[in-house]
Amino acid sequence: MFIIFKSALTSIVLLLSLSNSANAFAEKLDGNFAILIPNVHFQNPVRLLHPYYDYWHTKGPATQKAAQKVFNQHFVNPKFCADNKMPDVVLSLEPQLFFNAQMNVFHAQMTAKVYNSGISPILTIKSEAQEIGLLHSNADFHIDKAYLKVMNSVVKELEKDPIFLAALNPTQKTITNDLCGTLNVLAPTTLFF
Repeated sequence: MFIIFKSALTSIVLLLSLSNSANAFAEKLDGNFAILIPNVHFQNPVRLLHPYYDYWHTKGPATQKAAQKVFNQHFVNPKFCADNKMPDVVLSLEPQLFFNAQMNVFHAQMTAKVYNSGISPILTIKSEAQEIGLLHSNADFHIDKAYLKVMNSVVKELEKDPIFLAALNPTQKTITNDLCGTLNVLAPTTLFF
């Protein structure tokens, strides 16, 4: 009886490890694209509201850190606009962050817009995530976790979107004429505080 249980348990563990290893070696997507986080998110900090604490947060560095980590896991050699001057596709990320002081929850929202040749996006994805944490106790850790959650959600949407996949591997190359620089100059329509 014990031997049957032990062999069944061993086979279950073996199946689980094989399924995890298959996910670990999943094929990464390839394409000539650049990630753009507009300069306004690096230059203008936002205040996270709390009745007792005054906390200012610059969204750009936290978004860049999360994007670098998540995109490196899912794509072959992702680059930011500073490193890739002539991409076929530009992925613009617009982060928003809100702190609910009564519930102690960080709410992160990411709007990802995909551009391929003009200043009109061919695809827009909005995603949200929440992270429980205190503003006065290691807030940067909870903010980073919220951005990682929302970035993972955005990448999952991008990986299964046929418009984005088709734009990554175009049949004919389009000249983008420094689309990164053009999009960086255009300010987001609304700044959230």
